[in-house]
Amino acid sequence: FGDSDEPTVRDKVIIHVRWIGSKSIFQQNLILTEFDTVNKRLMWRAIIGLPFLLKSERTQMLEVVDEKSIKYTTSETFQGILVPLVMKMHRNNIQTGFNSVAHNLKTRCENMK
Repeated sequence: FGDSDEPTVRDKVIIHVRWIGSKSIFQQNLILTEFDTVNKRLMWRAIIGLPFLLKSERTQMLEVVDEKSIKYTTSETFQGILVPLVMKMHRNNIQTGFNSVAHNLKTRCENMK
């Protein structure tokens, strides 16, 4: 993150992505667009190539349901002329990846003491 340990809007974020079933890992450079500790919301934007080709913004949010339950929500909005091609080729991988992240987060949280 920038000059402190606290993330701020416009910080660069680097994630490493591996499609399920693949051994290859690729690096994706992102920009933090929202870090809201009050509403428990995190958003980042990715631009692949030129912005008119493909860009996306992911939102992740935690909501307290009750004393023992938390709701995790994630979504991604894609824009650009390559979206139809990307969705045709990778829609299932993207959805499977979202499901996997949610499942692994749930398992990790449930195993915390």
